[in-house]
Amino acid sequence: PLNLRPMLGTDLDALQERSPDSHAAAIKARVLMMYQPGDDQAPAEQSSRMRAVLKEAGNAPLLEPIGLDYSGYFTPPLRATVYQRILDFLDENIGKREQCADEKAPECRSNSPVTRPRGPRN
Repeated sequence: PLNLRPMLGTDLDALQERSPDSHAAAIKARVLMMYQPGDDQAPAEQSSRMRAVLKEAGNAPLLEPIGLDYSGYFTPPLRATVYQRILDFLDENIGKREQCADEKAPECRSNSPVTRPRGPRN
């Protein structure tokens, strides 16, 4: 695995403070976590641990594998599958793309007070 100690340091308190799982309770938006089995740079165990912490904080994320095993890179078909899943997730949580074809519609403007629809939680 990549040695991050030169970049991140070895101070355990500082590392814990920067760790995403230390801030799970502050995450209110739905979360889609994707991982590739066998990836030693971002092991599935990290995703599982973050999922558990988010679930404990009341915001259970979707945790989905990318492909069947780690190949070290995305093939074009796998990339297309991943990007489509991300688009589907965004559609489910912030609204359908076609609903915002008219950028002048109030619900499509980023500063709109109108709340966008949320999809069902799994």
